[in-house]
Amino acid sequence: MNLWTFIDKTGKQIADPKFYSVGKFSEGVAPVNFKGLWGYIDRTGNFVIPPGFAGAEEFHEGLARVGK
Repeated sequence: MNLWTFIDKTGKQIADPKFYSVGKFSEGVAPVNFKGLWGYIDRTGNFVIPPGFAGAEEFHEGLARVGK
């Protein structure tokens, strides 16, 4: 299984590769799948919304669609 993470423009990883799937950064956060549940990380790789969703999309105008 491939695990995903993010890198900055210099190639430095912002977190260990531990995500099953990732979305795009939007409004400072990105949706990530961690151990089968989706949550959101900030640009330092820390969870700002812990995994707890069946699905998650990018934020737009302060809202994001998630599955429960």
